[in-house]
Amino acid sequence: METRTNEIVIKPVDQDTPRKNWSEAFKQMHEMGEDKLYFPDNNYDFEWEW
Repeated sequence: METRTNEIVIKPVDQDTPRKNWSEAFKQMHEMGEDKLYFPDNNYDFEWEW
């Protein structure tokens, strides 16, 4: 991240492969059982409040 006059510029750390380690991280999440949905996949059982 870089700040300039009236600007905030966000760039990936590695321009060629910004998601370089994601595959391994997702594999580890799956092995630890941490890749579950937070919300139910069935919206019929979920009541939204507005």
